[in-house]
Amino acid sequence: MSTVQDSVPLNASNTPSVTTSAVLNLNHGTVSILVIWVYEYAITFDDEITFLRDSKWSIVKIIYLVCRYLMFPFVITNTFHYLQLGLTLEECKIYFQFELFAGGIIIYCAELMFLVRTYALWQRSKAALLIILVNFSAFLIPMLATAALYGSGDTSE
Repeated sequence: MSTVQDSVPLNASNTPSVTTSAVLNLNHGTVSILVIWVYEYAITFDDEITFLRDSKWSIVKIIYLVCRYLMFPFVITNTFHYLQLGLTLEECKIYFQFELFAGGIIIYCAELMFLVRTYALWQRSKAALLIILVNFSAFLIPMLATAALYGSGDTSE
């Protein structure tokens, strides 16, 4: 009868673990997304400057700018977070808090832009506004509650 002690141990240096493989794939995916994202910014930047220069300032334009340009530090921070190994607990918490805050703001602004466009499509109808506000509240309240509960998790040792 064979026991665990009698079995031949696997050579860890020759056999990559599933975790190592997953981390490498995640790192390649993260860098790929970053490259595609920077490329998209590079090819649309001149059109964006024209748009910003020629249109009047409004709250929707400010929401668009926050959504568009907060993504830059969010993606960069996310990339550095995933590519750095051996972070301390405090460093991980700082990365996590920024990613949670910035990601929430980006989602909030994107959702708000969609709702403003929907309101405009319905020709600023009061009934449409009421439905939009109820739906937005139904979206926002659970999102804030989840973010607050998730972000306040106890990570003490």
